[in-house]
Amino acid sequence: MARYDADGKILYFNKLLLKALEVKNEDIIGKLSTQYWPDGRYKEYEEKLLDCIKTGERKTLNLDATSPENKKTHHVIHFYPERNKHGKVIGAISYCIDITEKVLLEKQVEIDSRLSMIGQLFSNVAHEVSNPLMTISMKCELMEERLEKHGFNKKEFSQFVTDIKHHISRINQTIKSTRTAVRNTDRDLFQMDNIEDIIKEALSVCDSKIQLSNIKILRESDFTKPIELYCRKIQIEQVLINLISNACDSIRNQERPWIEIETYQNEENIIISIKDSGAGISPEAQELMKGPFYTSKPPGEGTGLGLYISRKIIQEHHGEIYIDNDCTNTKFILKFPKGT
Repeated sequence: MARYDADGKILYFNKLLLKALEVKNEDIIGKLSTQYWPDGRYKEYEEKLLDCIKTGERKTLNLDATSPENKKTHHVIHFYPERNKHGKVIGAISYCIDITEKVLLEKQVEIDSRLSMIGQLFSNVAHEVSNPLMTISMKCELMEERLEKHGFNKKEFSQFVTDIKHHISRINQTIKSTRTAVRNTDRDLFQMDNIEDIIKEALSVCDSKIQLSNIKILRESDFTKPIELYCRKIQIEQVLINLISNACDSIRNQERPWIEIETYQNEENIIISIKDSGAGISPEAQELMKGPFYTSKPPGEGTGLGLYISRKIIQEHHGEIYIDNDCTNTKFILKFPKGT
């Protein structure tokens, strides 16, 4: 905890703060933070403090620092205006909360989630690549056989080449989609992207799961023209891959499984809903799903990290993700604000 006067000068640091910063009260009392640390490390801190004093409003700052052991630390700092009995702001008090362990845990969760996704997508790549490779191999054998028995036939060979090119293109698309789905996107810029294109890419990545379980895909959209979402495209694609993949896993043993994806809008929001032929999710399970590591899948088939990371991504897009409990089936809603 720290206390400051109306000019932002230090009045008091408690023992924990003195120890963390390796300073003494007598050395810092009466000074601005930027006077004692002129290298600029606490410039943003002081700006937020002075803003709190000037406006008389509570302020919050996320601050990264380096410990005396040269380790990176993460903190949330809350600034509260201090007033006299007449209500005049005479200074401010700040409270610092160390969230280093929480940040490190979240980063590890993200890494584990990405590794889990890579593992899940490996079977998709194996299936999507092995089938066209087998076809290409058969076409090449046929070409050799025809050459040996009948000689060169331009029309027939032209068709063989066209077929081979088609399957090579399919392999390239599978590799491209998979690389896109698992790469780190934290530094991607937000930009306007077509929602329909994002959904198509996600469905492409999940195609082998969909085909393997004979799942029918239903698409509904009320857009009369392409609608663009201000987003990190690959992150939204990753969220959709997770939801579609989970839906495939939960309904794969049904006789007639289906997944319906709807896109629509109102005056304020763009909405994507993903509904499947499942019977919904219990309130108890929904509560557990809010944290990491919960999964309803058998051991070895899921980490419970996908939905946790998806929720975080949607929050970073100032959106919402929730389950529609009014629906008799399992239905997830993604809601994003319009514009930038």
